[in-house]
Amino acid sequence: SQRPVLIVLGTGSGLAPHIIERCDYILGPIHGFTHFNHLSVRSAAAAILDRWIGINERYGKRLSVE
Repeated sequence: SQRPVLIVLGTGSGLAPHIIERCDYILGPIHGFTHFNHLSVRSAAAAILDRWIGINERYGKRLSVE
């Protein structure tokens, strides 16, 4: 069966707790060596979406997200 996919970037602090509880997977935050957060949410989103729905070099075509 197909289920909807929701990718939340950032802290997700505005989401209701019952939404978080229904998640199948939650990735922990990326921590650097200092308190300075050098990776913006926009940069993280670009990297994730590129890997998920970008051109797959192995097969030379776009991956299906359907």
